[in-house]
Amino acid sequence: MNYIPNLKFLQSVFFDKKKSIEFLFENKIIKRPDNCQYCNSKMYKVKKLLFRCSNLECKKAISIYNNSFFANQRLDCNDIIFIGYLWLCKVNYISIANMTSYSSTTIMKYIKIFRELVNNSLVEEDFLLDGNRVIVEIDESLFKDFWVVGIVERTKEKKCYFEVVKDRNTSTLRRIIEAHVKSKSIVFTDC
Repeated sequence: MNYIPNLKFLQSVFFDKKKSIEFLFENKIIKRPDNCQYCNSKMYKVKKLLFRCSNLECKKAISIYNNSFFANQRLDCNDIIFIGYLWLCKVNYISIANMTSYSSTTIMKYIKIFRELVNNSLVEEDFLLDGNRVIVEIDESLFKDFWVVGIVERTKEKKCYFEVVKDRNTSTLRRIIEAHVKSKSIVFTDC
């Protein structure tokens, strides 16, 4: 999904653990194991949260969350998804804590994890602002003793890029523009 679905669409995912697990399988967030990692026999689902090896001599069991983000979490997957949804909707920490009845410490822990997941999933293309007549605005600002150069798309997806720099001379700005703005973009600056 490239958009944030509305609350009505996701309410069963947030408040029904079984529906939440179905959602995770359907969206390939957690995966069904094909074969046992110990004997290579077929796996089958038992109970709600386990897969078991079909080999009678092996019978190893693994969690449905094996090798996923949810593997070693203390909260139920539906609660984690709900916290993540609220974070994506820009709900503040205190409101998320009030809405979920989890402590602000727990909420901050999960939001930190979400930020790391997002950060780690970025690819080089995510750092390029689109070309083909997309307007990008470039500006720099001084914060105490360092400069920040910012590039913001004014059309389309409104992506942005920021970089802390030692100076704002022509070669620094040109390097940043060439690295992060695709050709054929319309560049607005304050000269």
